[in-house]
Amino acid sequence: MRIGVDAGNILQSSLINNLHAGQCVLVLTDQSIITSQTPDAYLFIVCDYRFGMGYTTKTLFLLLSLLMSLSASHQQSESGNMNKVKFDLSVINDHGLVGPSSGLRSMSYEFCIPLSDDASAQVLNIDSTIQIYQSGRGRVKCPPDMQLCIAETYNEDKTEKLNGIPHWKVVLSRLSDLEFVDSFVASYGE
Repeated sequence: MRIGVDAGNILQSSLINNLHAGQCVLVLTDQSIITSQTPDAYLFIVCDYRFGMGYTTKTLFLLLSLLMSLSASHQQSESGNMNKVKFDLSVINDHGLVGPSSGLRSMSYEFCIPLSDDASAQVLNIDSTIQIYQSGRGRVKCPPDMQLCIAETYNEDKTEKLNGIPHWKVVLSRLSDLEFVDSFVASYGE
């Protein structure tokens, strides 16, 4: 999440025109409104600058402080522990598909979880389509006291974005937040 102060030159709208002297408003928008790059959330402070600098400085300082704390917590929750992922996420589109447009397909990935009902329940609560195998090591090489899980990036029932983040990425982020999961590797159905 990026933080910017906008005086109305980016978001030309009735919102700006309806502000009264001394008013500021927070605007959460999608980057695709501003550029054609990868979507990302933006928070803007839109203010009417027709008032004294002392009030402006205090207001903006308080609002920026609030935004910076919100931004830090948002970035932490969005990224999760994605360093556990050992395959290239950039090749996966928003719908969870990889490959050329004439041959799009889901990507499978593997990870290990403890041999316990609680661990299985936590994983299935995040994504009920994950396959759990009590035997088998997979490419991720699950030790004997762990069970193999295989997940898919594409789920035909869940292709919508959640807070601007593709569903498959939210699932992977939530799985990566589980302390008992060490890593995720691509699975090729061998």
